[in-house]
Amino acid sequence: MFLSWSTLVFCSVWSAAVHALTAFIKCFISSDVLNDRVLLQPVLVYLNSALSYISALKAKELPYVKPAVDTFIIKTLIAYQSLPDPGSFKNDHPQIIQLCTFPF
Repeated sequence: MFLSWSTLVFCSVWSAAVHALTAFIKCFISSDVLNDRVLLQPVLVYLNSALSYISALKAKELPYVKPAVDTFIIKTLIAYQSLPDPGSFKNDHPQIIQLCTFPF
């Protein structure tokens, strides 16, 4: 039972962090500012880590955390969608496509 509760809490924390990251992207990163690459690199690293964590959770197929994982996935995809340049995360495209093929 501890594993399920701790996984659920951890997933909720990640989800909240990705939600905050999306707000940061929308406020501070735009397509017309040259210095955005400096701000964008840590964001991309964090989002890539989120994708890795999601893949690990999906592989475990834990039914009791599925709603939290689904929320985490949706918020992560929204964060990626908020980025002004899809080419900036082209290395993540295969993982994102794979995520989109999972049933919700």
